[in-house]
Amino acid sequence: MQAAESNRRGTRELLRSCLLGYMPERALLAGWYARVNALMNARLLGINDARSLLTDVAQGERENLLIHRQLRLASGFLSLKAMSLRLLQGGGADAIGYLGALAAWLDEDAFPPDAAPPRPTGAMASSSAGNHFYSTLLGCLEATGSQAAEPTTAVGHVFAGPRVYRDRHEMRLNAARTFCSLLIGVFFWLGTDWDMGYILAVLIGISCALGAHYPMVNRLVLMVLAAVALAVPTAYALLFGVFISTSELPPAMLALSPVLLVAGAGKSLSTTAFIFFHVFILGVIFLINFANPISYDFSRYANMAVAAVFSVIIVALVFYFIPQSADRSKLRRMSRAIAARFTRDMARPPLHAPFEDYVYSAIFLTRNMPRCMEKQRFIRLCCLTLAVSRVRYLAWRQSAVALPFPSFFVAALIREDYPACLAWAMRNREESDEAAWGYWWETETVLRYLLDGRVTGI
Repeated sequence: MQAAESNRRGTRELLRSCLLGYMPERALLAGWYARVNALMNARLLGINDARSLLTDVAQGERENLLIHRQLRLASGFLSLKAMSLRLLQGGGADAIGYLGALAAWLDEDAFPPDAAPPRPTGAMASSSAGNHFYSTLLGCLEATGSQAAEPTTAVGHVFAGPRVYRDRHEMRLNAARTFCSLLIGVFFWLGTDWDMGYILAVLIGISCALGAHYPMVNRLVLMVLAAVALAVPTAYALLFGVFISTSELPPAMLALSPVLLVAGAGKSLSTTAFIFFHVFILGVIFLINFANPISYDFSRYANMAVAAVFSVIIVALVFYFIPQSADRSKLRRMSRAIAARFTRDMARPPLHAPFEDYVYSAIFLTRNMPRCMEKQRFIRLCCLTLAVSRVRYLAWRQSAVALPFPSFFVAALIREDYPACLAWAMRNREESDEAAWGYWWETETVLRYLLDGRVTGI
């Protein structure tokens, strides 16, 4: 519940900042990126929580729908910021007053609001730009339309199927690393006639799985090695100190419980702490090797401790010879995949939700990557392609207008040739009828906002 409330507040504040004043492109994209990752993380936690028998199913469905609505809202933030800035530049006091009233309305109601936002008044109400901005805000908030009435059609399975991004190159590398690591571990096991050698293979598999999802492998190896080094004496003290000196279950449980509670609490501190204490807990359980009755054979324990250390060494060596791709290479592959998916979608009938889920799943994979120029360009590409895809879809759904985005426009958009894209959008706006005017105007404002930010170096 605290995470859900935090997401509500964060989304509300970002939406307010999109309605009032000027915001540099970099600040907007940074806030948008943080919101998307927070919502995707809440969505993943909701999926895991739904498997618990203690979960209130109805409450879980309501929270899941709320997260979906906020994700749908997030894809329109760039459009709202660009249009509100354009209105402030050319709308005078009416635009300032209306956008201020919208910000006050957001502060008063629950989020997402159940009531419709205030309508434009005065010169804003008589302008096509003001009316289109109002209809876009309604669509982003999903106050009306089939998506709010039929949540099952709007809710996609982001973590499964064609809606999710998969880095197949990295998957093949990880498969090769896991195979080589297990092969070395099994040869070591068979070559030494070791009865407990299967523990080595299990620990190698766990280490490879962690390495596939953690971008800084050198730090990961040190963390796992430190966790194993701490688990060995802890398990020894419990097994040959507490457990061997008592035949009763309660004293043993009392001795083990503080260790597990402290380690479990430590997992919530950070991503690094989660990995460290996760490996520590697994190591303690493996080394004690609970059974009925428990075995107190020291040679057996020593072999298992050696297996834990050797598993880390083997994985470290294999990761050294078959390293992960650099973050910049991963981001380039992601950018190419999103550009290819966007190009295909522009040649098909408009359908925004699958592309939106695909982009969000790719963004979620970059949450642990450090900031760099390639990551900034990747975030801009995601936000821009989502904005164009959404405009095209809403034009078709709301006004039965087919916006033509030819291949040269899409190619120019992907290579960041915003002047050429802006000229195309302006020409189409001038030649369009009333039904299509607002959608071309929205596309124009988005491109102008990004172009101005790039020219000024913001």
